[in-house]
Amino acid sequence: HADPLLRIRAMLMHIFNHALHKRYYVARDLLLMSHIQEAAPQADVNTQVLYNRALAQLGLAAFRLGKIRESFEHTVELMSSNHQRELLAQGVGQQRTQQLSPAEEQLQRQRQLPFHININLELLECVFLTASMLIEIPSMAAANANPETRRSTTCRVFRRMLDFNERQVFLGPPENTRDHIMASAKALADGNWVASRDYIQAIKIWSLLPDCDDIKDMLASKIQIEALRTYLFTYSTQFESVGLDDLSAMFGLPRPKVYALLARMVYSGELQASLDEVSAVLVFSRANFEASSRLQQTALMLSNKATAFADVNERVFELKINGGQTPGDRQQGDRQQGGAGQGDRDGRPNYQRAGGNAGRDGQRNRKDGGAGGNRNGNANRNNRRGGGQRRGGRQ
Repeated sequence: HADPLLRIRAMLMHIFNHALHKRYYVARDLLLMSHIQEAAPQADVNTQVLYNRALAQLGLAAFRLGKIRESFEHTVELMSSNHQRELLAQGVGQQRTQQLSPAEEQLQRQRQLPFHININLELLECVFLTASMLIEIPSMAAANANPETRRSTTCRVFRRMLDFNERQVFLGPPENTRDHIMASAKALADGNWVASRDYIQAIKIWSLLPDCDDIKDMLASKIQIEALRTYLFTYSTQFESVGLDDLSAMFGLPRPKVYALLARMVYSGELQASLDEVSAVLVFSRANFEASSRLQQTALMLSNKATAFADVNERVFELKINGGQTPGDRQQGDRQQGGAGQGDRDGRPNYQRAGGNAGRDGQRNRKDGGAGGNRNGNANRNNRRGGGQRRGGRQ
């Protein structure tokens, strides 16, 4: 008991054992009260492997009890990585960026666990993707119905897989686990809960769980509920009111369960509506009518982008005409020139005007000086002629 590392390992093995036998709440409380998640990143590799295995088994235990959100939170960090085998010590992956030395590769192989205690990675991926589908599809429908309240992506791995599947030109019948879950997600987004349930229940990996039939029934119930929520998010802008009996018959749910689900959605603010208990009708508020359909939202977005593009083109054109200056910069420059001294009307600065005036004054002085010199020269010549005539007269 003196070594804290051995105590942490013993606690992780205890948590793993409780989760393996479906005692989820006991295992979760032990994990939270021991604060192992704070010390696990600084522990050695073997302790981190035990911590990852405990989290994976907690996710499986929560899924078996129908705790979809808790199961997703326990497994999202592990499944978001591309090195599940190394994190669980169940294999040595191929390193593309770096080559392992023989000593390191031998050390990783010695660290691997025996095959009979390995966690099935395909089952873990199936649980993770199913939980992601039940969480992400209604969230996507709610975001599309109200673009002003965009929600962040809950699971980027599932969204990436769904986008890749939708970009495929030709899709055949589902073959593996991922194909079944992607087909079920598309049917769930369309509100076809029967097809979504059939695709999920057709996955063969569920047979590895001890309570396979109970899990399939739980998944069918969850799919019915999430299909109803997705349907209301998608078509809430198209209806003024909808009857509870119609929703109950459409999704195969009892009326009290439908009423409880709608009341919870209205109370949490997911739906802008009110429940009429007398007539058993869900009445949508005027805020839903003001929200446009998906085609109208796309047209408004296109109009806004076209307006912004036209504004940018006008600014570029004004810059080209004004020589790289905006009208505001040009007016500011004119005010600065007017404060320093009045410029020429034709756009020339004051020093050019002053230089031109000085040149013109010099030309006038030269002309006047030349004319004066001519007049003085003529007068001198006339004086010399007159003097000669006078001298000749005296003679």
